[in-house]
Amino acid sequence: MKGETRPTALLHAQSGELRSHRSTVAPRLLCLLLLLLSSSSTAGELDGRVVVLDPGHGGSASGMVGPGGTREADMNLAVARQLATMLSAEGARVLMTRTADGDLLAQPAPLKDELRARAVLAERAAADLFVSLHHNATPDVSSPRDLLARNRSEAYFKMEDPASGELGARLLSALKPLTHSSRNQLFPSNFAVLRNNARPATLGEPFYLSIDLFERYGSDPRFPGVEAALYQRAVDAFLGEGGRPQLRLTAPYPGEVLTGRDLVVAGERLPAHRQEGRTTPARDAKLLFRLDGKAAEPSVDWLSPLRFVARFPRISSGPHELRVFAADSRDRWSAAESRSMVVSSPAAAIGLEVLPPTGDAPGVPRIVRVRVSDRYGRLVADGRSVTATWRSSVLSRSTTAGYAAFALDDREFSELRLSAGAAVTSVEPRVDSGPAPGRWIWVHVRDADTGRPVVALSVDGAGRSAYSTEDGLLVAEARAGSRVARAPGYVPARFEVRSGPIELSLVSVLGGSLRGRAVSVDASACGSGTALLDSLDAALGAAGCRAERRIEPELTDRVRASNARSDDLYLCLRSAKGSSSTAQYYAASAKGKALAAALAAQLPPGARGVESGEYVLSNTSGTALVVNLCPADLASPASTAVAFARGLAAGLTAAGSVKVQSNVSGGALPLAAGIVLLSNGTLGVAGSSEVAIAKAAETSR
Repeated sequence: MKGETRPTALLHAQSGELRSHRSTVAPRLLCLLLLLLSSSSTAGELDGRVVVLDPGHGGSASGMVGPGGTREADMNLAVARQLATMLSAEGARVLMTRTADGDLLAQPAPLKDELRARAVLAERAAADLFVSLHHNATPDVSSPRDLLARNRSEAYFKMEDPASGELGARLLSALKPLTHSSRNQLFPSNFAVLRNNARPATLGEPFYLSIDLFERYGSDPRFPGVEAALYQRAVDAFLGEGGRPQLRLTAPYPGEVLTGRDLVVAGERLPAHRQEGRTTPARDAKLLFRLDGKAAEPSVDWLSPLRFVARFPRISSGPHELRVFAADSRDRWSAAESRSMVVSSPAAAIGLEVLPPTGDAPGVPRIVRVRVSDRYGRLVADGRSVTATWRSSVLSRSTTAGYAAFALDDREFSELRLSAGAAVTSVEPRVDSGPAPGRWIWVHVRDADTGRPVVALSVDGAGRSAYSTEDGLLVAEARAGSRVARAPGYVPARFEVRSGPIELSLVSVLGGSLRGRAVSVDASACGSGTALLDSLDAALGAAGCRAERRIEPELTDRVRASNARSDDLYLCLRSAKGSSSTAQYYAASAKGKALAAALAAQLPPGARGVESGEYVLSNTSGTALVVNLCPADLASPASTAVAFARGLAAGLTAAGSVKVQSNVSGGALPLAAGIVLLSNGTLGVAGSSEVAIAKAAETSR
């Protein structure tokens, strides 16, 4: 069968039954669907409603291409046009993100910006809902029966949004006549067109266009209308039946700076949209609150059947994001009402911690750690100015997590006055009542490359200690002998305790590319035991990366947990049967592509990056990789872990997203067996030639 792609050829060569019945199955299915979908909608049913339709892909992104050459972008647009006509006939105002084979934004533009713009259109139009229309693709398989068995309908909805969940569920139910598959599935999703959407939003994948038989259905000129009628059913069900509950927040207003102890939210439930000339008020509504991405349960007082006040007690200082939903007695949810606000009360009290204590260790610089709180005893917001005054000198610092630190000598310290807003205090000399003082040391530390202070520092075997980030100064109790200074993401430095200042210059591990990064590691499908995970924890920890293993039972729960933690990276590790490893990345992620290429370059020859549409890749808030590790790489956990750290560092540098400084505390993780941290800031594997070369270089100095 000359010119046919492999799936089509398989269907012809290996499935005589499918081939002989293809000419009759398609018309029968179309006739059945047309009979089932004889329209029951009425003109005016959606009067006043605004619907945004997004025919997926188009322009610079064609989407997948079926085995017979059908472009997904074209089929998406054909269905969307039919659906727009149907909804308009019901009185809806329909907006489309594209009406031809083009993009919404002027090109060239990054794909992520194009997708975000499509979502923002729904917010600007105050849409009642947003629907993105797509058709799926499945990997090539060896059997046409297997190919057909994998066919199913999928619907995705905006994660952590109950109204979007309801819309997605109605869409999946409406699509059932297409495949009648028991494998149809509803997914919470973080797709760009969904996560950037402020309105109820869903994305549909009615069937696999990569299946020859279904591509032929889609090519029938009647088929776009059939599929559009299924979407229409879902839209009518979501917007009809007496209308949807509505919600309006009256306080706080967007961007408000709040100074009270509690967060007070006021709002009202509005009458539902008019249905058949009647206005149906919301009754027995339930309220759902999400504060900073997490479910919250404030106390709620109802001032009237429709008006309420919710109170969050003793909310912390700083910026906050609030989303509120309302549901009626039928569990129909409103669109989210969102607010961004800042809690920031004036400073009212200053607390001090001084090391070395006053009256102890004369001549040693002192670090004054200042705690600033408001009248409710709550730490003030970041960025609040704290001023230290002595003699004729003035020095200001900004608070981080409610604290600021100053490094001063004895003469300055004896006349110190501190102020933050209306709060003022002076340092009174006193004798420390704690343990007997040891030898107090002070260490000045800098980044060897930038010359700037490191973010956090600790000394092995030291007693009490304090560190001022702005000054790059550590004071600590440490008796005579050899000590090791550690900072996250730096090569530990050994020094001898002595009187007088100690100057240290620390070398970044892997150029500092991973310092301060948050990474989730998902090895649920790896099956290699703990050796690789332990080695990976150690390698990433040595580079200053905060790695956390994802142990939630369901993939969607693991993705949710990673998103709630605002991870920079999500690593999904899987065991593979091939002779070389692969690193999968999401098509729309330039950073993911750079990371996959850099990681493949560090793994043994044959490893490569592969574009993929896996759920985990497209639904994490940070960049994600799915790494399929071959048996040889799984059998060498130390070298594989080092390759991961090096590859991720190189990929982040290539993507131009290096974080040089970050608020990270705590020392470096102890390295797992087989991993060596070299003095030049790189990671190596014990027994390798690079370690021998590094040791020889150290000996020659």
